[in-house]
Amino acid sequence: MKTRAIYLIPAALILFHTCTSQQKKESLATVLSQQEGWAKTVYLTQDFSGLPVLAWTEADGAGSTSTLYFSGWDTVNRRFSERIRVPANPALVAHAEGMPKIVFSTDGAIYAVYAVRIESRHNPYAARIEYLVSRDGGDSWTDSGTVHRDSTQEAGHDFFDAIALQDGRIGVSWLDKSYEKGGRPVHFAVTDHSGRFTHETVVDDFACECCRTALYERDGVIALLYRDIKQTASGTVRDIHYSISEDSGRSFREGSVYSKDEWRVDGCPHNGPDVVTQKDSLFATWFTAGRNKGLFYGELDYATGMIKRQLLDSEGQFAQLALLADGRRIAVYNAHRAADGDARQPVFARTFPDGETLSVSGADDTTDSPVVIGLPDGSAIAAWISRDGAPARVKYKYMDFPAD
Repeated sequence: MKTRAIYLIPAALILFHTCTSQQKKESLATVLSQQEGWAKTVYLTQDFSGLPVLAWTEADGAGSTSTLYFSGWDTVNRRFSERIRVPANPALVAHAEGMPKIVFSTDGAIYAVYAVRIESRHNPYAARIEYLVSRDGGDSWTDSGTVHRDSTQEAGHDFFDAIALQDGRIGVSWLDKSYEKGGRPVHFAVTDHSGRFTHETVVDDFACECCRTALYERDGVIALLYRDIKQTASGTVRDIHYSISEDSGRSFREGSVYSKDEWRVDGCPHNGPDVVTQKDSLFATWFTAGRNKGLFYGELDYATGMIKRQLLDSEGQFAQLALLADGRRIAVYNAHRAADGDARQPVFARTFPDGETLSVSGADDTTDSPVVIGLPDGSAIAAWISRDGAPARVKYKYMDFPAD
């Protein structure tokens, strides 16, 4: 969700603070964690006060089990504080299209939401989505519950997103169990007054089977983005669709095409969208290899249904989007580049409207899964997985974006 500079080595987290545009100075901060492990996923969210929280997973040396941690932002020292371990199932699924998430509800509860792999003879991707709840800041947690109604042992449930709704509830979107010939339905569920997921609805009955869903709420209106499937005589078209709920997730409008890219591909791209909204507009980032290949940013006007889209990077892939304090949008993504004769995949950032493209990770870094979040003071934090050397590390970077 947002931007700054730190390095989280499954053993350590190191921070680089970028000062104002007049102060180009960077200073080394502190080590956050000392555990040996391989960083698998990273996620940024905000706590009850709107301050950033970094959540990440580390796998053991064999890669057979993973541990979920999160850490809150220290505003005085401008660094993440001591990590908190979440007692999630060690068989949790840790990948960029379904990264485990920490959600802070407006009623004071912390939710950990993650997918867990299920042993299956017939479906290697069988999984269920579990959640834990803490009401004391992460010191203790409830037993795990299941987000979805379906409990079929052979079914897959994954590629989810989770958000805190303004009324104190938690909303989760995901891809439910797949059909025999491909495709999966998009589901959404919300918690009830007890904190359990009880209301579940089908948003789209046939969507791409392994691209992440994306959620955002503003003023009680929930936007849900996903990659849909349209069957044609010449194959399947897999373009980004959106659906809106105006009743806090009890129902959703029929999905509409966000950008008509006409990407014809008989297989899942494993590359979903991201979304943020303002009063009159829905902003998104997405990848396509349709009529124009690359990573795109778009602005949809709710009133007219018209979209303005622009190419972020023809070699870009995974992208995440956030709002800055003044309403500007910031996107982070990684893209293929050549450096010293080697293929690299550094992280870039760009603000909208009319912002420049900035190098975040450095040109010689190979990265996965960048995420970004805006801060109340107008700055932003970006985090990503660095694969330069072993073990893989989580890095983050703090950046100022002064208003024009």
